[in-house]
Amino acid sequence: MMKFIAIVWSLLLVCSFAFPQQSQWMIAAGTFGIPIQNIVIYISDPDTLYAMGNRFMISTDRGKQWDTILAGPSTDIGALQVDPFDSKRIYASHYGLDPSSNDISMTTDGGVTWQRLFIGRRDPSPVVVIDPMDYRTVYAVVGPGFVHRSTDRGGSWQRLDSLSIAFLYSMVISPTNDSIMYFGSLYGVYKSTDKGQSFFPLSLGFQPQSQLTLLALNPQHPETLYATVYTDGSLPGGVFKSTDGGVTWTEKNNGLGTLNRSISALTLNPENPEEIFIGTGTLQIPDDILFRSTNGGEDWSSFRSGLPDAGHVGAIAIDTLYNRLYVGVTSEPSGSGIYIFDRVTSVKTDEILPHRYALYQNYPNPFNPETRIQFILSRQEHATLEVYNLIGQKIQTLLVGNLSVGKHWILFNGTTYPSGVYFYRLTTPEGVLSKRMVIVR
Repeated sequence: MMKFIAIVWSLLLVCSFAFPQQSQWMIAAGTFGIPIQNIVIYISDPDTLYAMGNRFMISTDRGKQWDTILAGPSTDIGALQVDPFDSKRIYASHYGLDPSSNDISMTTDGGVTWQRLFIGRRDPSPVVVIDPMDYRTVYAVVGPGFVHRSTDRGGSWQRLDSLSIAFLYSMVISPTNDSIMYFGSLYGVYKSTDKGQSFFPLSLGFQPQSQLTLLALNPQHPETLYATVYTDGSLPGGVFKSTDGGVTWTEKNNGLGTLNRSISALTLNPENPEEIFIGTGTLQIPDDILFRSTNGGEDWSSFRSGLPDAGHVGAIAIDTLYNRLYVGVTSEPSGSGIYIFDRVTSVKTDEILPHRYALYQNYPNPFNPETRIQFILSRQEHATLEVYNLIGQKIQTLLVGNLSVGKHWILFNGTTYPSGVYFYRLTTPEGVLSKRMVIVR
């Protein structure tokens, strides 16, 4: 048991990486000159990424080369969500042929064809969110604040309570209790504790009129919530933090200066949520466009060295498997694109084998009752995948036998087990890998 716990702790230490500033930014092939508003790493296969701006793009080689799937005057995309179990089922908001509208559409063929689900407003841009505990449930926010829910992966929709006066711009769902939701709006932050059936406002301790907020939850401590105040320059922006589910808030702007510009992106490192990135900047004035905190927002420092002098960062994504950071930049007259930052390692990224021995984080996590576990084998070999409880007792063997090189996955059903923390462990001649998962009821 002690050996198992030691293995778990050593893996947690390895996974809690950071990005040293001495590495360099590189612009990804196929993205130069393209303004980027969002980047999504496919959770079931980090080799696959999706990006959007004035076109929809996909990369299948960890972001080195990007291919345009859809481009044109009506494809300026805002929100993007990918079904974790179906890489071709994608939900997105994009400007329609009518310049005053902003549609929510769905594709089931990887972006080749799209089905319009809702016609929304250009401002606020529609929001699409997949429930982190149930991938079949999808939420869409259209108009000034109309919330819709689908429980069959976009097949049918139910309209929930309306926040039509709130002008909703962002939405997050608790990863441990999907009844709890937060909404960022023109007038502050709203909270729901009944899956969007009703809402109530939260006070951030400032007058939020004419200010917008982006939201992010700490995935390991979902009572910790971050809200960023978005500004057009008439009012100061900033970062606010709550550690009690939005009841009280404190300003976290040390190192950000006056920040009289838009905050356009907010991302937490899922393996180490104390590491946070925010994207900001303006198109005309040279300035810091990317900031980083390593202590939960207590202090911030510029992370822009190597990025364009002027512009803004509209998208940030962190790949914890390959220790890589992606940012989407809009910079005029040139410099827009996807920029990649690799931490310094003893092996160059391009030298990584096509199949590297790895164990992915299960999804969804937390879960009830079912989750997917995926791993990669670098060669054909004997493998065992087992589940342990918190005191080190093996409760189930998921698979055992000789497996081929490449990617494998299996579903784990936790119906017969109580709520709590569990570990799944992969054992092969290459070594032992382990990760943590949580069952909730």
